[in-house]
Amino acid sequence: MGYININEEQELEIDYQRATFEFAYDTNDLNKVMVVAKSKKDIHALVADKQFRMWCADIQLAECLNYLTTRTKLNNLEPSITEKLFSIFRSCLAENSVSVVYYVIYRAVEMAAKSSQTLDTTQKHPSSSISSNIELVFGQISTGVCRRNNSFRDDSHPQSAITKLFFDYVFGIEDGGFHYTLDELFNPYRSQKACGQVSYSMLGSAQSTSYSIKFDDLKVV
Repeated sequence: MGYININEEQELEIDYQRATFEFAYDTNDLNKVMVVAKSKKDIHALVADKQFRMWCADIQLAECLNYLTTRTKLNNLEPSITEKLFSIFRSCLAENSVSVVYYVIYRAVEMAAKSSQTLDTTQKHPSSSISSNIELVFGQISTGVCRRNNSFRDDSHPQSAITKLFFDYVFGIEDGGFHYTLDELFNPYRSQKACGQVSYSMLGSAQSTSYSIKFDDLKVV
């Protein structure tokens, strides 16, 4: 996917017709990450930066939320986006790849959809059970009751340009942010001495310390 690239003058080129970004980044900051990733210089310093890891974690979280909203809409349900759900997803992603979390979401939504077909009008709205279903399936996987299954990308859930930049270009693994946890990607670099003293803690904008994740009609700040 050639949505973003560095030309011979080491300038960032973006195909704005096809690229989708979860964050609003300053072009110069994206350019710095791209140059470092393509030149393979100071990768250890980049990976060692706590802010970079936080942004990678939020990119993975955004992918899961996007998938959740898509699956629920396909089943005529509405997800309840709460702080508790964020916490559950972060716990899932600490131990599992986005690929596995996709499977967790699929199972949870299917369970809710099935319950919506019952005639028991006293039950809670099926959509309200999705969060607890996710927690249940995740718990089953963690305890070995349920098999840890992987999901695969399809045309309905493509890899975004920012995900490719932050994961594929930096770690040199095709769709690594989908198939691996952050620890699996980061730990090999942490075992070696960081090269250089480049700091990426100010990624984003020097004028703004806030960012947002957008998915469908929702916005998380």
